[in-house]
Amino acid sequence: MTELPRRKLSEVLFIYEQHPERMDVYVEGPFDASIVRWILQELDLKSVVVYNISSIEVPKADVLASRPRDNNRERLVVLSNIIEKSEALYSVCIVDSDFSLHSGDINCSETLLLTDFPCMEGYLVDASSFEKFVILSCNRPNWSVERIISNLLRVSRTLFYFRFTNELLGWDMAWPNKVSCLSVREWNIEFDALEFRKRWLSSNNMLGKIDEFDRKYNELIKEHKGSVDMEFNGHDFFWVLSWALRNSGISSPIADAESIRRAFTMALDVPRVLKFDLFSLISKRFIVN
Repeated sequence: MTELPRRKLSEVLFIYEQHPERMDVYVEGPFDASIVRWILQELDLKSVVVYNISSIEVPKADVLASRPRDNNRERLVVLSNIIEKSEALYSVCIVDSDFSLHSGDINCSETLLLTDFPCMEGYLVDASSFEKFVILSCNRPNWSVERIISNLLRVSRTLFYFRFTNELLGWDMAWPNKVSCLSVREWNIEFDALEFRKRWLSSNNMLGKIDEFDRKYNELIKEHKGSVDMEFNGHDFFWVLSWALRNSGISSPIADAESIRRAFTMALDVPRVLKFDLFSLISKRFIVN
């Protein structure tokens, strides 16, 4: 399949000069786009078009001129500033909050909205969706949904703060391809966090700074005592769930992380999701009298 050429920023500006009434949403990636499209469809907002930021050419120099790094999230921040200065009336960018819920490094604006959770996957995690997945996909009606969620969030919270510590220290350490140091028995997940962080630092040639890492990590844990469901990375959460399923007798493709995310997406409780700030703002923005 031939890949469509990416639009340049000048073309985006020209489009909004000619059609300020356009209703466009720009997101970080394909999965985020699928969630937003589903919500918009449920709201019968057929005129709103969702784009992946990869469809827009945002020059690296433009991003680094005002943002700390060049990635999809920061490109969206730059694009939102451009849209804000354009003739656009409704178009908006959405980024994962990541650590912004704690650090405040990015704030909402008229053209930039943040997820209520650190990641878009946060809208998928609730007891109802888990129960449907456990019974319908896994055929395990006797599994305790509460125990599964509690264990997953406990491990994911630790991983979230490891990532947050790396971010604040500015070390830019590569994240492992998979989460290790785990064991599970009857959905009691044991995570050797100390061994994991030791291996992680070692793989990035940073083991000599482990004491500095631990000090910052402990500071963060004491400083931020938010709700546990607000403190996880979606990729970590679903990878750990995938690993735990495979080690609890569930085989592929059901136990594949991507398959799990899709299953949870199909079980999405739209009325529940619409109560969150992000989708409440979106519905108000695009439902035009």
